[in-house]
Amino acid sequence: MKKPLEQTKILIVAPCQDDGLPLPATLEKLGYKAAELAASAGEAQAAVLRLTPDLILVDLPAVNGREIISAMEQIKALHSVAVVYLAGSPEEEEYKLARLAGPLGCVLKPFQDRDLFLAMEMALYHHRMEQRLKVGEERYRLLLMRCPLALPCTRSWRMKPARLAITAFWR
Repeated sequence: MKKPLEQTKILIVAPCQDDGLPLPATLEKLGYKAAELAASAGEAQAAVLRLTPDLILVDLPAVNGREIISAMEQIKALHSVAVVYLAGSPEEEEYKLARLAGPLGCVLKPFQDRDLFLAMEMALYHHRMEQRLKVGEERYRLLLMRCPLALPCTRSWRMKPARLAITAFWR
């Protein structure tokens, strides 16, 4: 279920915001509220544990690129969170590394507010759908594991006669 914009928890990973990129103000203008700011990879990891954000917005060139991308990979492995990167240009080394980390979105600077909004919304939507798919797969797996009719009758994968009758699969 979709959260209202103001309830979406967003972690911003960027240095001090006096460099002409007022992300918290931009997010408020778009209807979001930045839950917290982190200036380094270590601060971002601590903030994820404390906050459990729905989205992490990472300003790549402004932060140590390799370090923050490595931290985002670790965070994604341990926590369920969507990541969107802000990059200077697609030719930068950090951008190329970020693509390998599997973000759900990337916005090139300078960007329009609408571009950022769309990237964030698509990342959140994609992340929600991934979560629903994982839940459905787990339910299906548990159903098959718990249903005695779904288990093979020998080492081969022939169906048991009871399952054949239920599913109407006749010779």
